[in-house]
Amino acid sequence: MLIFSYFPLIWKFSTIILIHKPNKNKNEASSYRPISLLLVLAKLFEKILLLRIRSVTQPKYVIKYINKMLFSIHLKFRSIVCY
Repeated sequence: MLIFSYFPLIWKFSTIILIHKPNKNKNEASSYRPISLLLVLAKLFEKILLLRIRSVTQPKYVIKYINKMLFSIHLKFRSIVCY
């Protein structure tokens, strides 16, 4: 899924359940709390995506990435200067 940058349309739909708030009038719309239920596959995909994002954005990974990026820029600069 991540390779294709594709999130299936069916996973974007949810079932909405209304939960009555205690001590509120059942005839008023504001007396209910909406809860949306997603498909299990959509929730799993979100969790996997979150883990990947966190692994990249944690400080030790960010430092490694920046060092790698700077090193590659340095090599490109040296190759340009040498010619």
